[in-house]
Amino acid sequence: MWSVLPSIGCVEAAPVRRQPNSSVCLHMVEQLKARQALWFAQRAAEQEKEHVVQQLQYSGLQDTFSSSLEGHPRVVRSEDVLDHLTQRITVRLRSELQAELQKSSVKSEAYHQQARQQIEGSLVQEIESHTCPICYELMVAPQNAPILLFPCGHSFCSVCIASHTQRHRKRLCPCCRELIQSQVR
Repeated sequence: MWSVLPSIGCVEAAPVRRQPNSSVCLHMVEQLKARQALWFAQRAAEQEKEHVVQQLQYSGLQDTFSSSLEGHPRVVRSEDVLDHLTQRITVRLRSELQAELQKSSVKSEAYHQQARQQIEGSLVQEIESHTCPICYELMVAPQNAPILLFPCGHSFCSVCIASHTQRHRKRLCPCCRELIQSQVR
């Protein structure tokens, strides 16, 4: 946009304000976060290396050689630094793996607990489905043995179906009133 200054009669460019695109902003934020994470990782690695070098300089390692002047730190070989860094990484990985294994065992235990609850729930459902719909007793032999009616497929305990057929003197299913053609124990 252009604006004219009335006193001088010249034209000046006014700054144009644009709304930044939100996807561009998000992308820039993600890039900044990635750079920051990389910097932190590099800084942590550098600090780790400095710590190991300091440890090696002041520990009494036999395979390093010391300078001729007393009290000066020892010169540290890169192989020693790598060995110590490898040991530290190994220890750290072991502890992380142990923590991960503990988490997975907790998850596994939770999974097994959930499976047990599902099995118990299905057993309860199965037991409830094997109760007589008339007297609500479990259909177990010998007294309350289950009787399957054909052709409808409903099940009742032997006591209830016997009393039903005697009371009504008809061979009809108590649930659907279909003619009972046969019964199976």
